[in-house]
Amino acid sequence: MGKYRITDKELKNLVPKSTAYKVRIDSNFYLVVYPSGKKSYRLRAYNNSSETTITLGCYPDLSLKEATERYKELHKPSTIESYFQKVDSKTFEEYAKLYMLENQVSSKYSKTRLERFENHIFPHLAHLKMHQITNKLVKKIVMDIQASGKLVTGQRCLTLIKQVFEHCSSEDCDVNLNFSAIRKCLINPKPKNFTAATKVSSLKKVLSGIKEMNVSEMIRLNILLGR
Repeated sequence: MGKYRITDKELKNLVPKSTAYKVRIDSNFYLVVYPSGKKSYRLRAYNNSSETTITLGCYPDLSLKEATERYKELHKPSTIESYFQKVDSKTFEEYAKLYMLENQVSSKYSKTRLERFENHIFPHLAHLKMHQITNKLVKKIVMDIQASGKLVTGQRCLTLIKQVFEHCSSEDCDVNLNFSAIRKCLINPKPKNFTAATKVSSLKKVLSGIKEMNVSEMIRLNILLGR
């Protein structure tokens, strides 16, 4: 690696936007600026056919010089291999079970949650290590669920996968998927709209009946309505 292509002052002046964006520092080494204003150094690491993202720290807690030194150390083949061995310690199913164990819910939802994992998610992801799971794979899983007519289940399964990855990250397994982009590809179930569901002919019939009411019937109707 040569001299980094951005200065500490330039990092300080980076302003947040409506969506997160990356600023390249060097090959596979960049800073992510989030809408909240948080700035995180990231390293994209490769080992054979596998890849993952490693968080080096946050700016300004970690200066550009310090982050660059960490990048140089982690960029060594022996360090990368060691990191991947650490990432490979658990499968998706193992992380999912830890997530369910540490996030207790009502017995009714617990059963529903487990069924979603066992019926829709585990058949595809259970045996995979976290870094082997890609955006493309997760997108296919949830879109196939929706294609079978289970629109809500597809949305819920994506949320569960996201929550497992968040739990995985809390255990120092920094694997990132773009869940927001995947969710945009899904169909949103139409909310129940009882007004829209009511037939126009039925409404006309009710209005016609009200018009034909005599004075005493109107008074009785107002009493029933609490007026």
